Amino acid sequence: MEAAFGYNLTVAGSQPPAPGRATFSALDYSRVMDLTINGEEKSFADSLSLAQLVEQLGMKEDRVAVELNREIVPRDRWADTSLKGGDRLEIVHFVGGG
Repeated sequence: MEAAFGYNLTVAGSQPPAPGRATFSALDYSRVMDLTINGEEKSFADSLSLAQLVEQLGMKEDRVAVELNREIVPRDRWADTSLKGGDRLEIVHFVGGG
């Protein structure tokens, strides 16, 4: 169940949240934020840097490029770039081959 003010709560016996949505017990009032990544909405902890997001997504820093709200963010600024609810990201993962 999603309550007002961006809190997600799970009530005992209720349906599990949709894939990609954060799960919290009824006593945990941790804040979450919704981000749009490559056109898909996902929920994350409210306090997250761009570097932390890339790590959580299991991507290697040296193989991705990130656009945040239509602006490319240089890799050396990822750790200092805080994300906020409603941000839109495009993440491109480079794949080598031959």
